[in-house]
Formats: sequence, C-alpha cells, structure tokens
Amino acid sequence: MTASNFSACFEEMEKFEGFHQFSNNPHDPGGATESGLTQRSYDAWRRKQGLPIRSVRVVTDDELQAIYRSEYWTQVRGDELYPGLDLVLFDTAVNEGAVQATRDLQRALGVSVDGVFGLETLGAIQNYGDKSGLIHAVCARRMSFWRSLKTWVYFGKGWAARGEDIEARAIAMLKTA
Repeated sequence: MTASNFSACFEEMEKFEGFHQFSNNPHDPGGATESGLTQRSYDAWRRKQGLPIRSVRVVTDDELQAIYRSEYWTQVRGDELYPGLDLVLFDTAVNEGAVQATRDLQRALGVSVDGVFGLETLGAIQNYGDKSGLIHAVCARRMSFWRSLKTWVYFGKGWAARGEDIEARAIAMLKTA
C-alpha cells in the first residue's frame, strides 16, 4: 500500500518508550525494560539470532531497530498499511503485542477475531472506505483494552496521553500522504 514508513513510525513510538532509560516498575508485568524492550523479549530475540543472553540494559540502538522492525512492525504488516494506520498498529503492537494489536484491528474491521494478520484482515483494510474512521476505531478499541487491564490504575494516565497523541499523529500522517 505504501513505501515503508518504519522510520517515521519508530520515531513517534520512541517518544513514549523512554529510549535509553531503564525501568523495572513493580506494577509493570513486563519486568525489567530498557528503551521499551523487556528482558524477556530481548532474550527471545537474541536466542533466535543464535546470540548469548545478556542484560537488556546493554541493548544497542541497532538491535533495538532490528527488534522493533522484526517483532512488531513486520508482525502487523506495517509495510502493507497506509500512513497513519501503520503508526497506530505498530505502536499498539509495541505496547500490547502484535496479536492484541491485530485483534483490535479485526474488531474495528468487523472480521473474524483470531489475532492472525492474514489475507482476510488485509483485504478488509483495503475494502474499508473510511481510512481516518478506521484509525479512530482502532484507537478506540485500544483504549477499551487498556481500560480493562488491572494496571490501568498505575499506567492509565500515560496510556491515555499516548493514545491521544498517536491517534492525532496518525491522522496527520494520513492527511499528508
């Protein structure tokens, strides 16, 4: 649908993930996190690469880009989405996982909800007439998901601000495309 918008979407997402900041908030089920990347996710990626496990605190910028591209952007088929929707799905995948991001999208599209981003989902996007409406619908589903989490009490204010900013930026991307 569009040339890769990964770099622009990555820059937007970076604003919310605290790049070059380590966190190990006891309320965050993700545990130890560096630049938005959990230790568990970093371990899994390094294993796939045949690399030894090491602390997420020492993740390099090149590794971060590679991980965010392969584990989130590619999983939600970012290169096949129109500008704006790619940002929303990428940011949602980073924050909630690619399966949940896909479920949010599928619910907004009114197709089978299985968390698998296949041809049915891609076709439904292509046939959806209102691009900005789809962005708004996915963002509303995302907010609903966040509100359902027991950690909303700790992170809700930040998630809500993130959601509003990402939605506004996504609409701006769509309008300038």
